[in-house]
Amino acid sequence: TDHRPGFRAALWPGLGVTAEYFPGHDVSAASYAAVVAPDSIVAAFGIGLAIEVRAATAILLPTMLAGTTVRVNGEAAPLFFVAPGQINYLIPSGTPSGTATVTVTAGDGKVSTGTVQIAQAAPALFAANSTGSGPLAAQLLRVKANGQLIYEPLAQNDGTKFITKPFDLGADSDQLFLVLYLTGVRQAATSNVRVSIGGVEYAPLFVGPVGGLVGLDQINVALPRSFSGRGKIQLLVKAAGAAGSNSGEFEIGSGSIIGNAPILITGVNTNNLLVGDEFVIRGTGFTANLHGEDVQFVADDGVTTSAEVLSVSGTELHARVPFGAGTGSVRVSRSQSEASTPVSVRNSISGFVETTARLPLANVTVRLTSGPTLITAKSNADGSFVLSDVPPSQSALIEFDGGTAQASPPYPKLILKLPGVKAGRDNQFKQPIAIQQGTTQAPAGAASALDAASTPRDELSIQDGNLIFDLPNGATVQCPDGTNNCALSLAQLTSSRTPENLPRTHFSSVIAQLTPFGAKFTPGGKLTFPNTDNLPASTQATLFKFDQTTNSATLGTFIAAGTATVSADGQRVETGVNAITEGSYYFVSIERPLAAINGRVVESDGRPVPRAIVRARGQSTFTDGFGGFVLRDVPVLKVSGDKVKVEVSYQRPNGFVSRKDSTEVELQANALITVNLDIVLDQVTTNAPPVILAPQSLTLIAGDTRDFDFIAIDPDSSQAIQLTASGTATSFTTLNSQGPGVYRLHLTPAANAAGSY
Repeated sequence: TDHRPGFRAALWPGLGVTAEYFPGHDVSAASYAAVVAPDSIVAAFGIGLAIEVRAATAILLPTMLAGTTVRVNGEAAPLFFVAPGQINYLIPSGTPSGTATVTVTAGDGKVSTGTVQIAQAAPALFAANSTGSGPLAAQLLRVKANGQLIYEPLAQNDGTKFITKPFDLGADSDQLFLVLYLTGVRQAATSNVRVSIGGVEYAPLFVGPVGGLVGLDQINVALPRSFSGRGKIQLLVKAAGAAGSNSGEFEIGSGSIIGNAPILITGVNTNNLLVGDEFVIRGTGFTANLHGEDVQFVADDGVTTSAEVLSVSGTELHARVPFGAGTGSVRVSRSQSEASTPVSVRNSISGFVETTARLPLANVTVRLTSGPTLITAKSNADGSFVLSDVPPSQSALIEFDGGTAQASPPYPKLILKLPGVKAGRDNQFKQPIAIQQGTTQAPAGAASALDAASTPRDELSIQDGNLIFDLPNGATVQCPDGTNNCALSLAQLTSSRTPENLPRTHFSSVIAQLTPFGAKFTPGGKLTFPNTDNLPASTQATLFKFDQTTNSATLGTFIAAGTATVSADGQRVETGVNAITEGSYYFVSIERPLAAINGRVVESDGRPVPRAIVRARGQSTFTDGFGGFVLRDVPVLKVSGDKVKVEVSYQRPNGFVSRKDSTEVELQANALITVNLDIVLDQVTTNAPPVILAPQSLTLIAGDTRDFDFIAIDPDSSQAIQLTASGTATSFTTLNSQGPGVYRLHLTPAANAAGSY
């Protein structure tokens, strides 16, 4: 098997293996992208493609190695390397754009054919680990004031793999250039090529082939000094009329000092910091201006985060530890001056809980359920939480108890998995923990929500819009508490926002939430979805479920749970009659082509925002040290006119979460799409507006008495709020406080009071 994108292998028990060439698996040898260019290096994968392993030994490449030949549109291709499972060859110069036929003839005479997609330019960067991502196989060229040229590698081997090698910018007089190695770009004019560094595009100084090396191209681009000490930075290459390249990374060290440094740091008041803590940096040369200096944590692993400056004098700077900070150094910079000092950060897990409408959700209990001890926290008024002093682990299980938010109907309880909990840092969830109330409730055994007070029935059907859940006659429901009288709730998630990323290549605009999570149905029930995404009539799609099964290896992730069929009229998608056996999230999807989106997130004053979460169609990532991002694996739903916005959430050091959307961008399959305008966060205000978390509408029977609980909070925790009820429904409504942030509407309409209020 091979882990590169687009490659699959299957071993069938009891069957022999014969020569097989996988059509469409000719990809760039640098990025493993499916589109390649003339004079670019290509890797083809298969079985029995050659009778032995052999590599070319001369610059003038042969067209036959170990008896194997490759022809592209009938023209012999130069060969770098052949093996039974892989061939590396050069696309012949002059191969026209479009679909080209590839014919592989092995040394034993076996012939295989396939196709490859050709474009005039298809830039693909080489990575140091030959994976198509991670540290760049590139160099830094430093030109000293005396004309001395110094080449420095951008990657280093840690004994098992290549990692980024940090470099500093050096003296003011040093000129710095990135020397990038790639393939597939030489046919593009230099004026049509751009290098995106941290989301900002720059024109290269040189684009062309590397002399004496077949198929290898080079780009030289100047590195601006404004990137000083930004940590790890993403880079990719664009060419007009072509998809963007894969992205790689390099790292600027925290010791990058520009010119003289009048700022002097003598130390910090404590060296065991927890995310959100206030701390004091002592030294000299501070401006006594609250916005005069930038304070950043640069972790030993290169992750850069921005601290919040609280107050500053000439000798002391008070700041707050940012989310995502790690042990390393804290850097204070201002214009042409900066200084740093080592700091240690305590282990923690952090994130923020919000509704699927992107409103903060307070008072949610968060528990670390894996590990030797139970660690608990509650989300604050902005939804932020911190689990402190957690043990490092390969993965941690975190329970989010939405029921403690005291809303009616309740928010669900769910468990998520956080992989790779590292020591000496704040381990931050890379997506918002978005959860949603139910909208329709039915006690187990009732025919519908309106039959709750009537005689229970064996058949249960609940509906939310065009979402329908049916249980057959005689079905039983076992609730998570062991009883069979819990209230079932069916809801469609707002904008398909889930608390966990969706599986690669899959997305649905209709995701069902069937709560409580963990309720068991025997036999299972049937879910019917509206065919909002226009899946072809009568076709079969994959049914996905959010796994909440205790001790499951896939707990906290979406997994395939069967199939669903599109109706003959194309109006709905139906699961099997017994497919839904427990409460969870469910959606149906087919595999989709993918696109990538890149851009940049900045503050209102233009400062970059590192460690902001960017998300679109169930995929998310963090911005780098310069606020840039490359959001990969975004599903494309339509051939044209498929527009999407990137959602940005930034968890500030004080726990407040800033949220902003990008402008719309139109996706194209297998293409890199740029958000041309920086995504600018709103200026932080000192007085955030209050928030009400409540169902969009309430339903009850005339003459009945019902209580509805809701939450009202002010993110400014020091401020009190006032609630009043207005409208004609006040004649039969009372409003009472149930404790901090929780309020109850007590409704007693008369029997003749039917209507909308």
